[in-house]
Amino acid sequence: MDLQSTPFSHLDISPMKRRCKDVRFSSRLQEFFFGAGGTFFSFEKKAGRGETFFMNHLHAYWRMAYIEAPKKGSGPKCDDPFVEIPKVADEKSVHLLYRGKTGYLVLNTFPYNAGHLLAIPYRAVPVLSELTAEERADLMDLIVLGQQILTDALKPQGFNVGFNFGSSAGAGIPKHLHCHIVPRWEGDSNFMPVIADTRTLPASLDMMWERLKKFTPKNFGEG
Repeated sequence: MDLQSTPFSHLDISPMKRRCKDVRFSSRLQEFFFGAGGTFFSFEKKAGRGETFFMNHLHAYWRMAYIEAPKKGSGPKCDDPFVEIPKVADEKSVHLLYRGKTGYLVLNTFPYNAGHLLAIPYRAVPVLSELTAEERADLMDLIVLGQQILTDALKPQGFNVGFNFGSSAGAGIPKHLHCHIVPRWEGDSNFMPVIADTRTLPASLDMMWERLKKFTPKNFGEG
């Protein structure tokens, strides 16, 4: 990766420079990271250079497709995207992975980890007790299938699987229940979420969808 260093003293970034001066360095060289639109900046204090800082540039050319794409908020607003996702014919555009009898699997748009899936019933209900017996059985099959796909495609060392019911419990769309299927690996969490409120993901959603789709059966649980 091509990293280019530019002295801060040559740039008109006095507010940012003042912010850096507040950082207490415990050694000759210490880095302070924060996220800004997917780009990470590294500030270094060099011995004998006073308050001169250097910026490292992380090139993320793949983000241009995201920047130029139409924003979801630009069209008619929908308060339940889980109802709209299955209506889309182009499954890749919404990262829909599998359609079951009463529900479907889709990649989470805001993943906790690479490969984070959601198992969602077509019908919007807030709690499990409002699902029919068929919907509950199909939902469990989708969870099993999601784990199977992720195991075959990504070889995770573990999983977090579960529901959030209600806004106070962290549900983003409380009126439409959904199950999170999150693959986990040893050491997959680092300092970025703590220091920078940022999670690092090794693959784009489009790339991940293509990879998982190769391991997704056309029909599951039949025969």
